[in-house]
Amino acid sequence: MIGMKTILTIIIIAAVIVPSFGQADTSKYALTIKQSKYEKTGTKTYLVVHTTLKNNTKDTLRYLSMSCSWREFYHLSNDNLSFEPWVCTKNGPIILILAPNESVDTELKLVVEKTTDTPILKFKIGLNLVEVKNNIQEVYNEYRKKNTQNIIWSNSITLI
Repeated sequence: MIGMKTILTIIIIAAVIVPSFGQADTSKYALTIKQSKYEKTGTKTYLVVHTTLKNNTKDTLRYLSMSCSWREFYHLSNDNLSFEPWVCTKNGPIILILAPNESVDTELKLVVEKTTDTPILKFKIGLNLVEVKNNIQEVYNEYRKKNTQNIIWSNSITLI
């Protein structure tokens, strides 16, 4: 028979371990963002944001992306923003490689949703960083099946 003390110990251990399962180690990799500029096209307002992914390790990072729909790995913390729509004619999993202590820049175009009650727009961008150690197809299939979240969140930007 399991005692109450043992059950409480298991619950505490689970509470500490479970939230960190599958999360990327932010001391290893860092995502930063900078606002670049606003663009208007017709009735739409876009915000162009530059992201930088930095590999802070001594190891080469090999991570999953897609040849066309690479934006599916990015997430936004604010519902008043969305990613610019895109159309893919040919799409498949690819491996991106980032050398030790190097960084890679990516430009994202975000659609700013017009709201009258939100004059201040604060947000972060997350990158679902799925490392590829061996077979890309196996990693891709697991990602699709479980939609594993290894999100690294950027710094926060506030726009007025």
